[in-house]
Amino acid sequence: MAQSLGSQAIRHGPDPVPHGPDTQPAIETIWTASGADRRRCDPAPEADGAALDRLEAGLLSPESDGAREALDDLAAWGIPAEEVADLHVPAMARRLGLRWHRDELSFAQVTIGMSRLQRLVRDIVAEFDTDRCVGREVGSLLLVVPEQEQHTLGAILLCGQLRRRGLSVRLWLGFRPGDAADALTSGSYDGVFISASRSYGLENLQEVIKSVRDAALSTLPVCIGGSFTEPLRLPRDVEAAVHMTEDIDEALEICGIHTRVAPPAPRALRS
Repeated sequence: MAQSLGSQAIRHGPDPVPHGPDTQPAIETIWTASGADRRRCDPAPEADGAALDRLEAGLLSPESDGAREALDDLAAWGIPAEEVADLHVPAMARRLGLRWHRDELSFAQVTIGMSRLQRLVRDIVAEFDTDRCVGREVGSLLLVVPEQEQHTLGAILLCGQLRRRGLSVRLWLGFRPGDAADALTSGSYDGVFISASRSYGLENLQEVIKSVRDAALSTLPVCIGGSFTEPLRLPRDVEAAVHMTEDIDEALEICGIHTRVAPPAPRALRS
């Protein structure tokens, strides 16, 4: 059974908004579908404009439950929660950041909107359990976001996507090197996914990787995902088990996990 985002998941605040056209967006795809899957999916689906407008209104509403009401409305329109998480949430994060950059929204508005968006995503992901997924439990992963890494929303979305594939995923936000022993001795995993953006420090990431490798009782594969692109400088015996990839299927294959994508939830025809 996949673990929910309970006490073992250390929570952070909302993702930061971008500060200019050359900065990282508030959310990025951590791992993508394989090349073959991308070709089959072309052209890529786009988020529904009316749905985005309704979601934005809910996120910026003076009512604290406005985001949940917006999610209920989207469900009534025939848009399942899985589609909201995979398609509309990334688009909404980009929209909020862009509107702040254009001075159309205040910093306070965007901060509140992003906080509510992240809370909404957590609620959606918490409902994904392996009993609903294709193939049931086909593998187990530890997905970590290092401490001081501010981009957490994408990792939460990835957690939901992996669970829908039938994997048991433990998500650990705010992961510190000192947490590695507890994390790896309290569960059995096929691999470790580390999410890091290009703004995360090289030395910090290398320390996290080393702690995971030192705590692992076997040659546990470690996959680095996200926008981090700086070459790693690791000892040769550690480097062999560490892989950098943006391809989710490749990462799963490295961990010896073979799964097929869960079919999308049925979408009702709109009137």
